[in-house]
Amino acid sequence: LQRVAVRTAQEAPLPETDETLDERLDRVTLFLTEHGYNARWDIADGRYELHVCNCPYAGVADHHPELCSMDGAMVQALLPSSLRDHARIANGAPRCSYVISSTPTDGAGS
Repeated sequence: LQRVAVRTAQEAPLPETDETLDERLDRVTLFLTEHGYNARWDIADGRYELHVCNCPYAGVADHHPELCSMDGAMVQALLPSSLRDHARIANGAPRCSYVISSTPTDGAGS
């Protein structure tokens, strides 16, 4: 499953050399949404957060947490900054959320 995550992430457009994190998050959320995740990002409590609002594995991930690990690996490959899980649908949250270690400089999310 980890290899599947990396292969899927490799289908995403490569980041531009001068791309800001805001722009990268826009591209990542579009890529994830095109793959059925209904993703968005925002800035909350002074940090970037990536939200996946639809779980393609709903009902199955409850009994197979390795699917959540696969998604986490894919997001990590898409955003090679430090991430940590903040919430998971499989644990009863309304969406899966990841906190990104970079501090926002300005602007709002998509």
